[in-house]
Amino acid sequence: MSYLRSLLSEASDAMLKVYTGIFLLVVLIFKTTVTFYFLDPNASFLDYFKGNLLPEFTGMIVELILFIFVIDVLRDSERKNQEKLKSIALHNEKVDIEHRLRHQLRILVRRVFEDVDLGSSNTGANFKFHASEHEENQETLRALKLMLTDELDSNVFAENLVQSALFELPMIMSLASVNSNLSGRHLKAWMAIIFFLKQISERKNLKDNTEKLIDWIAMFDKASFQQKLSSKI
Repeated sequence: MSYLRSLLSEASDAMLKVYTGIFLLVVLIFKTTVTFYFLDPNASFLDYFKGNLLPEFTGMIVELILFIFVIDVLRDSERKNQEKLKSIALHNEKVDIEHRLRHQLRILVRRVFEDVDLGSSNTGANFKFHASEHEENQETLRALKLMLTDELDSNVFAENLVQSALFELPMIMSLASVNSNLSGRHLKAWMAIIFFLKQISERKNLKDNTEKLIDWIAMFDKASFQQKLSSKI
């Protein structure tokens, strides 16, 4: 009975009409069979039940069970398909959000390390920071971190670093809540990025705070890599 209640409660309007039709058909066959029995005065109800009513109802019950089984299989398949489509839609939405946030981090890194030479005719201004290039991203961020000490010897670089932090901080802060749509790791990384950007904007311990800023940008990239947010499904 609990299975039938579940079946009826989850059924669509169209399926409820089908179930109602089956029930009415069974009632009609029963009524017709009983009517013919009473029209025949010589009929034995037990013989009539065995010879006519029982086979008909047995056949109907078997057909009904098969019908419900097929409907249940189809419904289960449809439910799984809907869940899969929902999962794909959620993943693709996360990819869009991640790429928007990544774009802002790309702008930040390019602005800070714009003139830093990365070799092979590349500078910080060419840093792509694509989600699909995780290893390259990590390698470049490590290289920028190693170059930081020498770069900070330049007052021009240090001033650009502070001004970039001041300029980018409001935008980075405005996007903080969006990270909750990705994961706790993304949100943690983003809040750390905000913290160290603020420290840099206040000219506090530029070397240590910039190194930590780079570490947390790398952590954001790592979190996306682990969640396979490089591309849509």
